[in-house]
Amino acid sequence: MRWLVSNADSLVTLLLAIFVAVVGMGGFFPPDFINSAIALTLAALASMMLNDRLRREGLEREVRDIGQALSPVLGSLANNLEQIGRLDVALNQTMQVIDNHDTVRVVSGEEISSRLADSRRHTTLWRFKGATGTFSRVVTLPECVEIARRERKPLEFMLEVIDPTDLKLCREYVESQRAWSDSGEERGWTAKETSKDVFATILTASWYKNRYPQYDIGIALSSTFTLFRWDLSSQSLVITQRGPLFPAMEISSGKFSYRWWSIELQASFRQARQLNLTRENISHLSDEPTIAQTRRLFDNLELALPPSITDHDIEDIIRRALHDRNPYE
Repeated sequence: MRWLVSNADSLVTLLLAIFVAVVGMGGFFPPDFINSAIALTLAALASMMLNDRLRREGLEREVRDIGQALSPVLGSLANNLEQIGRLDVALNQTMQVIDNHDTVRVVSGEEISSRLADSRRHTTLWRFKGATGTFSRVVTLPECVEIARRERKPLEFMLEVIDPTDLKLCREYVESQRAWSDSGEERGWTAKETSKDVFATILTASWYKNRYPQYDIGIALSSTFTLFRWDLSSQSLVITQRGPLFPAMEISSGKFSYRWWSIELQASFRQARQLNLTRENISHLSDEPTIAQTRRLFDNLELALPPSITDHDIEDIIRRALHDRNPYE
């Protein structure tokens, strides 16, 4: 019924045209009547076309009116979309900053040891910067080399420690540690013992480089000391101070702060005095270095032993280099 009502003029015109055609072919009416009926049919068709045009014009006017009414709304919507886009960019940047800063975690106690152990198991890179490198020579370097050998993977291991021939620097380091320490053991430290610790670390690095030349092992001596210890692996950077009893910071790899510190540690290593661990300088070391071999090593590396270092001290340096215990166990 809705269709009939909306299309009544078209239906009437169609029926009228059919009627004229039928009566015209049948000869029931005179020609004048037929001509009048044709004219009436054409008039009905013209009326239908005019009505259709009027409806179309009315529809076009409605569309224009709606468009004009929507124009301010659409303009406002465009501005809002632009603002939403800017807000989305700002939100993404904020989330990125939060995400990066959220990876700087504070760890303490056993968690520090656990994080460092996990890094040693999965890394092909290690950069250390600190004072004597005691933990690095006793635990980190031996474990990293053993894991690399077992899993047949490459290893780059770089150590930056203080210059053991600079007893003034060693003394300043000891005094700084005493100032922050309540421990009787740390208050008993001396510049000579600190120097011997660093010499032991140098001997350890040279010994491993001689036995495993396939690995890139290097050591550099700094003219300044730091109160922090930096251990950078492929997984993270762990910054410690005076052992696991004090809180440490961990920064995950892949974050901008990790990359910054990686560049900083590389630059610091390049600026320090790098020791020349060539085959000519270290190949004389045996599985259990002797006093003479150790003295020759330091001569080859152009490290003048302090006059206070005796043969007994050299024996102690060899023991610390290859048979020392974990200082934090």
